[in-house]
Amino acid sequence: TNSSDIESDVDPSSATDSDGSPLCNPQPSFPVEILPHLYLGCAKDSTNLDVLEEYGIKYILNVTPNLPNLFENAGEFKYKQIPISDHWSQNLSQFFPEAINFIGKFSA
Repeated sequence: TNSSDIESDVDPSSATDSDGSPLCNPQPSFPVEILPHLYLGCAKDSTNLDVLEEYGIKYILNVTPNLPNLFENAGEFKYKQIPISDHWSQNLSQFFPEAINFIGKFSA
């Protein structure tokens, strides 16, 4: 085994500096505020009531075909679900007007 084979087996998330501290976190911390009061999060965030409350998120644009709007019946959250497949061939531009309309309704 040469050294390049060994290096390729190393998990990049285990990289540390000289004192043993992690060099970087390969997973971003979500949700991320991308504009005032507009957050980008992951599916896990949308199912975590504590996260939604912590960030004051009340309106959720769900862009998945299968993830349920978990808190929709509680009445505290407003949802818009747009069934977008996570695939390189998915034409995203066809969904922009619908998504922008939903975001625009609640951003004022």
